[in-house]
Amino acid sequence: MLLGLVAVMLPVIAHLLSKRRYDVVYWGAMRFLELGRRTRQRIRIQDLLLLFLRMAMIACVALALARPWGSGALVGGLAESVARDVVFVIDGSTSMAWQEDGITPHQQAIQSVHESLEELGGADSVSIIDARRTPRLVVGPVTGDWKPIRDALATLPEPSGMSNIPAAVAEAIKLLAKGTHVAREVIVLADDQRFPWQSDNVYAWERVDDRLRQSEIRPVIRSVTVGPQGKNRVNVSVGPIELSRELTVPEFPVRIRAQISQSGETAVQKRVRLEIGGKRLDEKSTEVHLLPQGESTVEFEHVFASEGSFLVSVVVEDDPLPQDNRSEAVIVVSSGIPVLLVDGDARLDETNSETFFAKSVFASSGKRSPWVRATVIRPSEWNDSILEKTRVVFLANIPRLSLEQWAALGEFIANGGGVVIAPGDRIEPDHWNALVDEDSQPLLPAELTSIEQDQQQPDAEAISISSDSLEDSWLRRFRKETGVDFWQTRFAKWWKLAPRETTTGGDEEVTGNPESETGLRVTAEVLGSLSNGDPLLVSRDLGQGSIVLLAVPLDADWSTWPAKNDFVPFLHEMVFHLTSTGVRRNLEVGEPLFISLDDEDKLQDFVVSGPGVEKGRLREVFQRGLRLGEFGETEIPGRYEVRLANNATETEHYVVREDGQESDLRSLQESDWQLLAADDRIERATDPSEALALKAENQPRAELWWLLLGIVVVMLIGEVALTRKMVQEGHAALEELEAVAV
Repeated sequence: MLLGLVAVMLPVIAHLLSKRRYDVVYWGAMRFLELGRRTRQRIRIQDLLLLFLRMAMIACVALALARPWGSGALVGGLAESVARDVVFVIDGSTSMAWQEDGITPHQQAIQSVHESLEELGGADSVSIIDARRTPRLVVGPVTGDWKPIRDALATLPEPSGMSNIPAAVAEAIKLLAKGTHVAREVIVLADDQRFPWQSDNVYAWERVDDRLRQSEIRPVIRSVTVGPQGKNRVNVSVGPIELSRELTVPEFPVRIRAQISQSGETAVQKRVRLEIGGKRLDEKSTEVHLLPQGESTVEFEHVFASEGSFLVSVVVEDDPLPQDNRSEAVIVVSSGIPVLLVDGDARLDETNSETFFAKSVFASSGKRSPWVRATVIRPSEWNDSILEKTRVVFLANIPRLSLEQWAALGEFIANGGGVVIAPGDRIEPDHWNALVDEDSQPLLPAELTSIEQDQQQPDAEAISISSDSLEDSWLRRFRKETGVDFWQTRFAKWWKLAPRETTTGGDEEVTGNPESETGLRVTAEVLGSLSNGDPLLVSRDLGQGSIVLLAVPLDADWSTWPAKNDFVPFLHEMVFHLTSTGVRRNLEVGEPLFISLDDEDKLQDFVVSGPGVEKGRLREVFQRGLRLGEFGETEIPGRYEVRLANNATETEHYVVREDGQESDLRSLQESDWQLLAADDRIERATDPSEALALKAENQPRAELWWLLLGIVVVMLIGEVALTRKMVQEGHAALEELEAVAV
């Protein structure tokens, strides 16, 4: 609007144009009409004054349209009521659910916003930000209509997970940059928990400071503490559930493990129980003794009798913070898993075949129904349809694969299948090392370098499995302290594996997985090692599936592995681990959920519900030829469900897990506030009314456009008066000259 100041030159241009030169004709009586010197000076001064008034009026109108403002006690006294833009930032973290006083801090914060709306004027504008791990703009941009504000407050999701207050404040400042009023405020409503404020995170608060410096009108940031203050709150919490497997079969035991922690300064005794589908299992509960600031681990084992998707919960006795007294996960129970055993050294005597022991393990599983349905074929029996009904493929000592076989296998893995490669003495290492995936990257997670052999020297220990290397969740049960004899396996020969890195390309928009960005390096994971440090199991992901490369074959030629009691559960655990890839049910915050769709399924028939979501809709995506429904609004931890709109009984469960950090209820200290308030960044207020108060001695701001328009009116009156005076004085001078002439 300041470009309007250019218009102040219009009166000057008009004045210059009015002084165009004309031819002068002298005649005898002219001398009687000439004005005196003093009169000419007066008229010139009046002309200049009139020109200035007209220029000043145009300048004031242009400035008024630009809505200038001022601050300070003097300016604050010019206006009793100042219109403002206010953004309320409500902490949505778990600690805001504290219930000791009958009302939670989260409810207090919502009530405070309602009360603040009553105090704000009709010209004010408001917005709401729900502070979570990623800030959620609940109502925006700022609006003067209170109805959507009150409606949003009524449907605000319950507190859960962690929050990032610096990020929420930075988002609020960005939002205020689009405001229309000169008074701008960010009011943070949070309890006194230290963790969400990240007072020692210099980088996070530098972003806030950068936003403040970039603001044309610097907003005032005020913090209002709700809930208990300066109190040592004792809290017992359940950490994320750790499953031995996320996919299992009927009659196969699943171990459910969780960590119980407490933040108090006195020892406590708590009962922990297991729930399946919301139903309490009284026979599966235990007592835990927690030392001050201590923790303990509980583990339950459960066998599912039927197929389906089951919600499992580990629950501790109630305390004033119920939000973290429960941790949930989803386990999918399916029928017997189809496994394909490709035998690279089949014999007439089956006991000498590469897959004899593996086939025997899978054939003997399950009492009423098999856990694994295994099929054995030779490489020559491979056909295009062999993988359609298979979940896991074991390649046992196969010399090489044809290009057609490998193309089919690569697509199988990318679509969520699992492959186990067990090399022996017949395998051709150069062929396998040269295999690449569809992105032209090495296929195997490790390079087959050479066959090593135990020298069996008298003073040396036999090569066995390093128990400490078995750290993955599905392998932990085979460690020395929990297993039977897996770690006692002796190895006479093994392939020396050299883990390698690969790069993968992908379509982030389709997969929704940040690990699929083009050019990101994916490192092979060593799942277990031999006692001499050589890798025993190396794994890598490919698309939705996974590949596991062993250092030894599955028979007894190179090791005592098949003779161990743990060999049977090990193969089963490997199969369950590989079938857990693909469509996941237990997600991290912000990770999209997927559901497999058949060709006849319609997206509009499915409804998604969860924290802050009532009737969410799926988006159709395709991954490696599979049709999937995707839902990406999972910023709030908790339970999500996907169901058919007309059939509530067929429900697929998902859990977005919390990380447990919010259970630390340590309060902000004075030293923390000093860091937060540095450079006048944040002011502390006792309640929202104080935060909203704008006093003259504080930092009042007033818009000055109305003052400028008033000046324009005064100057307009002056311009009319001056013009009238000039006209009148001109007539008087002429009358005087005429009298002299007579």
